[in-house]
Amino acid sequence: MMLHFREPAKLKTKRDLRKLEQYLPLLENLVYHVDLLGSNHQIAWWTSELKIRWSSALGASSFFNLMGPKFYQIDNLHFELGMVLFLYGAILRERALEIVPSDIVQSATLFREAAGVFLYLSQEVFPSLQPTLPAERPPEATSYMSTVMSLICLAEAQAVSIKKAEEKGTTAGLLAKLHYGVAEMLGEAIDVLYSANGQCKDISSCFMVCMLIA
Repeated sequence: MMLHFREPAKLKTKRDLRKLEQYLPLLENLVYHVDLLGSNHQIAWWTSELKIRWSSALGASSFFNLMGPKFYQIDNLHFELGMVLFLYGAILRERALEIVPSDIVQSATLFREAAGVFLYLSQEVFPSLQPTLPAERPPEATSYMSTVMSLICLAEAQAVSIKKAEEKGTTAGLLAKLHYGVAEMLGEAIDVLYSANGQCKDISSCFMVCMLIA
């Protein structure tokens, strides 16, 4: 019965990854060429008419708004790129979680790939975008949340690697160091989350609790 419910979800995750891997190069190419045109008035008008709208999986409104998810409309192609990359990282992580039981090595690789996507967002995409974003924005559109997710994915990659090390009969001392490394990364993620939480008020308390008990 468990396999009956899980298999469709796995197939959906793989399809979503393929779709994003097809969409991202097109979007990046569009952003690049729009940036080359600079302050062209026609492009500025066209961009303002895009009506780019995203909901948040991490926002408090996603959990408590009985009328449906809250949408943020920010007509900025860089915002679209950032949110799509965040989604890509999240789905890579989801896929990594799905295949842990069957392929530990590939799972760890996917966790690290997701961590790299989030690190790129935190260092390259969102820092330059922040001044152009309104105060009301989804938590995903912040550098600190990408940093948090990068650390979580790195911790999960190491946790999965510990499983492999245990199978190989690694010494207790080394396993203890690996476990300590996981705890350190999650602790750093919690510190980042709490120190930067003022940047975005609409963050789910459920996510905060999950971080504390991870």
